[in-house]
Amino acid sequence: MEGKNADAAVDYISKLPEPILQKILSFLLVKEAAQLSTLSKTFNSAWNSLSYLNFGYILSKNITELVNVVDQILANRQNHKLELPHNGIKFSSLRVLDLSKALLGEHFIQALCESCSSLEDSTLNECRGLASLQIAGTLPKLRRVWLACL
Repeated sequence: MEGKNADAAVDYISKLPEPILQKILSFLLVKEAAQLSTLSKTFNSAWNSLSYLNFGYILSKNITELVNVVDQILANRQNHKLELPHNGIKFSSLRVLDLSKALLGEHFIQALCESCSSLEDSTLNECRGLASLQIAGTLPKLRRVWLACL
């Protein structure tokens, strides 16, 4: 370490791809993962897009407190909108798409239609943010669309 400044530490973990960070966070309990999410925007993004939350084995005398924590986490996640990856969507082999309680935009649906030419079955359950949905003629293999509103 000769000639290197010990104060100039490099954060290699935050430079990992988001799927790897998600995998790491998925092994942690919710409390631990939430604490890590405060370290950087990268960790926060990975935490908010985790599809599985491990609350562990909780024996709580105060069930109201537990319910409030779960409600707070879910409310925070509900505020995050699905965004297109910076390099676009590349799901040319995707056949089934099921989105529930997502906040979508017209641009997201348009990009999805343009890049998912093999899509056969789509479900949008309680999704918000769409004023209209126009997919006719854009998905040649689409056989079923299920829309469920609030």
